[in-house]
Amino acid sequence: MSPEPSSRARYAAWETNGLSTVSYAELFAEEMPDPEWVVDGFLPPGLTFLAGKPKIGKSWLALQLAQAVAAGEKFLGRPTRQGAVLYFPLEDGQRRTRKRTQRQVWRGDEEVFFIFDGFCLTSEGAVDTLNGAIRATGARLVVIDSFSAARQGDSHSENEAELAQLLYPLSQLGQTLDCALVVVHHMGKLTREDPGLDLRGTSALFAACDAVVGLYRKRGEELAKLLATGRDYEDDVSLAVRFLKAGLWTVAGEADLVETTRAERDILKIVKELGEAEAETIAEALEVS
Repeated sequence: MSPEPSSRARYAAWETNGLSTVSYAELFAEEMPDPEWVVDGFLPPGLTFLAGKPKIGKSWLALQLAQAVAAGEKFLGRPTRQGAVLYFPLEDGQRRTRKRTQRQVWRGDEEVFFIFDGFCLTSEGAVDTLNGAIRATGARLVVIDSFSAARQGDSHSENEAELAQLLYPLSQLGQTLDCALVVVHHMGKLTREDPGLDLRGTSALFAACDAVVGLYRKRGEELAKLLATGRDYEDDVSLAVRFLKAGLWTVAGEADLVETTRAERDILKIVKELGEAEAETIAEALEVS
């Protein structure tokens, strides 16, 4: 009786049919350094959604990110890996983009390449186009603002299979080229301060991306919560950020500061309305015990 072929020999037959295998020993022996993040501890290579309600400062934050990476400056106090940036402000024209960069006081020599129109994620060859542009410019960061505008003409399908087919290649592209692709998107009507679950659309969005950054801000308030989570985070990011008149966001502390500030404001408002009052009366007005 002839000896049984080894496991490796049996798998070799599969490889000839296009199924390649890697043994644990080979996997363990392979040198695979951890990928360097574009923003330390905040923005990894791959696909990231930057999400929030409309008109709360997402685009301002994205522009600030682009400038920091292009200049090699810190972003929200965190080191960046300097590199060129491809920026698709698909909802803003040249005039508005110019005014915003001037308000943020860009230096003027940042290597940021703006593409204002002519790009659609759902068009044939879109990923190949991005691939070529990233390779040609050596881009470290790509910003697409917004997901909705970049899907023009596809009626914004929420079919999970179609979304996966659209998004997974973007994640793979970013990881292959060591580049962060940031897509600005809206949140759903109901939010739970969980960035992945709060993305507008199906769970396929969260499943397909590498990270999600959520910006939570109530209208009329300068403070907001900035929460980030993803596959490779050692610790999720949870910050309180303040929007400045210069169109820039700055770190104000931990995310809990937002709730503390709201509570203090509510207390001052009640005290002003009630005048001198006992703590129990104030607590009843605030509906707390």
